[in-house]
Amino acid sequence: MKNRDTQTIFHLLRQKAEELLGIHATKSGSQSAGSNLQKLVQELEIRQKELELQNEQLMLAKEQAELLTANYAELYEFSPSGYFVLTRQGSIKQFNLSASQILGKEHLQLKNSALANFVTDESKPAFKLFLSEIFNSKKMETCDLRFTTPGIKPLDVRLSGIIEPGGENCFITMVDITERLKAETELIYTNQELLNQNNEKANLAAELLIANKELVFQNEERAKRAAELVIANTELAFQNEEKAKRAAELIVANQELLFQNDEKAKRAEELILVNAELLFQNDQKATQAIKLILTNKELFQLNKENAELAVELVLANKDLLFQNTEKTKRATEFNIANIELQFQNDEKAKRAAELVLAIQELAFQNEEKTKRADELIIANSKAQKLSDELLKSQIELKTQNDELKQSEQ
Repeated sequence: MKNRDTQTIFHLLRQKAEELLGIHATKSGSQSAGSNLQKLVQELEIRQKELELQNEQLMLAKEQAELLTANYAELYEFSPSGYFVLTRQGSIKQFNLSASQILGKEHLQLKNSALANFVTDESKPAFKLFLSEIFNSKKMETCDLRFTTPGIKPLDVRLSGIIEPGGENCFITMVDITERLKAETELIYTNQELLNQNNEKANLAAELLIANKELVFQNEERAKRAAELVIANTELAFQNEEKAKRAAELIVANQELLFQNDEKAKRAEELILVNAELLFQNDQKATQAIKLILTNKELFQLNKENAELAVELVLANKDLLFQNTEKTKRATEFNIANIELQFQNDEKAKRAAELVLAIQELAFQNEEKTKRADELIIANSKAQKLSDELLKSQIELKTQNDELKQSEQ
């Protein structure tokens, strides 16, 4: 296929040369038509013009190749990724400016040195296996290693490599992933801390739920006690009413007894007068008068007992009034306790609402961090794709340079 294209190019160049020399060939043909010498001269002129056109095209192709090479060389040198060309033994054959900056070494210090010298001891087995797989699998290989150099803190890098068409060397791309690994580690720690906070808040919410259940139970118990107290107060009021009725009846009885005592006192006075008259009139009636006096004494004793009973009734009424006052105070204290309990319930409801808002805000922060993590993963994927494309462009440039050198030879 390549030979056919070359023949077609040569055929087109010859036609163009004949067209450019057509006028000159016609004039020469008028002087000596059919002359072999003239045909030979004409053929040499065509060949010379053809060579000139080939030379112009080669020069143009060379300029374009040099411009393309300069562009790719600039892209190669100033790429954010480090590029290496390594031998099978791992020696650095070629590298760009970013590679020397990442390793912190000058050009002469890196040229023909072993890249494994910059790999930490724990990463060297992985690097050897990575290099071996590149030359054996003949496809793109990737691995993450840790590099270290004197005076520079350890670097975490990602190496991507593929064997070059010749098979003697390989192309390596180095990307510094130290900050990305650090960000991923911080993200893991942040997510773990956030998970711990969520667990603590879940525990707090569970405790709050248990406390609310206990509070509801206590409220129910207090409501029951309040109902019982209302019933007891109702019963006590009924008893007080009964006692008040009895006291009123007793007062009426006392008033009636006092009236009877007054009547009896009046009758006793009248009887004393009658007895005095009778004593004066009749000695026999004196004995009856003495008996009547004894009867009056007994009546006086009975009146005295009634008076003591009235005193006890007054004391009982005072005691009942004191008990009613105490019960009124207890009812007032119970109402105050109910008001305080309602205030505590309102405060706990406010705290529960604040906790719900905090949980919603925390869920929103989790979503934001998840979005940022996804954006970071997408950015890393784009960077990896760009690195692969640059590596492919380097391979194509290498191939074109080899073909151009072969065509020049």
